[in-house]
Amino acid sequence: MGSGYTLQYGQRKMAGIAGFVDLDTKRRLGIEAEGRWLEYYQTANVHAETYSIGGRYHFDVGRFQPYAKGLVGFGDFNFPYNYAHGRYLVVTAGGGLDFHWTHRIYVRAVDFEYQDWPQFTYGNMNSFGVNAGLRVRIF
Repeated sequence: MGSGYTLQYGQRKMAGIAGFVDLDTKRRLGIEAEGRWLEYYQTANVHAETYSIGGRYHFDVGRFQPYAKGLVGFGDFNFPYNYAHGRYLVVTAGGGLDFHWTHRIYVRAVDFEYQDWPQFTYGNMNSFGVNAGLRVRIF
């Protein structure tokens, strides 16, 4: 389980927070579920929220843990000035690097994501995101 700060770039610059839960196995495969809540840098109440789940592949290199992930879920998008609100399919590919700080605490040094919103109202929308934060091992 963890959280972090997100900076997302697409046609617009957005910033926000993210939360995630990883269920990993010793065989390098796992599942990741995440939520992201992003706000457009300017006013007009433009924001996007995504909720996704999917597979994760990881391995250890000393105290570092590189990983790759593929997620699918939905995104809620609020258009300027609350004129409209839509829910869309979101497909995500990404990866990153965690650092084993202690036995239970990992530093999520970097997490990259490419999100594709193929059914967006005005045509296919995509974005790149960068995230960093902490990951705490519960079990």
